[in-house]
Amino acid sequence: KGSKSKIRSKRTMMKLLILAGVAATVMAGCPESCNGHGTCGADDICTCYDNWQGSSCALRTCPFELAWADVPEYDEDGHNMAECANRGICDRESGQCECFEGYEGKGCSRMTCPNDCSGHGTCEFMGDMAGDDHPRYGRERHIPYTAWDHDRARMCRCDIGFDGPDCSQRMCPLGDDTLTTAKNNDHIQ
Repeated sequence: KGSKSKIRSKRTMMKLLILAGVAATVMAGCPESCNGHGTCGADDICTCYDNWQGSSCALRTCPFELAWADVPEYDEDGHNMAECANRGICDRESGQCECFEGYEGKGCSRMTCPNDCSGHGTCEFMGDMAGDDHPRYGRERHIPYTAWDHDRARMCRCDIGFDGPDCSQRMCPLGDDTLTTAKNNDHIQ
């Protein structure tokens, strides 16, 4: 009787193990169990956690920033949030944007300056440049720039004696004397 009982017990145990294996297979319906980056829901569809996407939540999401260019959905509606600001490609493994030439920063959110201003100026935001007193103008200008790109679009502020979009061009001296450093260039010689 003892050996028959052991055999039945082993058979019962085998049946339970097979049943548990089948149940586990049926329960694990979500692709790759959502890779640990989401929850498996109804109809075996993954609901991904923040910053993850894809049918199995295996792909990272890159930062979203105001789009440099997009298609407006309504009148006067533009510059909506877009992954990599529509100026880069998302590396789905790292979750970092690979920005197109001329753009940089988190989510490709800001412009670069041409040639890094050639070593003869500084790269500054449009909002910071507007309204500044600058020798190029010879007088104060205080016109604030507050458009959507005031803290995204950048340009070179050239050192005195340099000009051009990348500050690579030398300027001819201005004023009554080449050694004069006054900012007032209102007088034509």
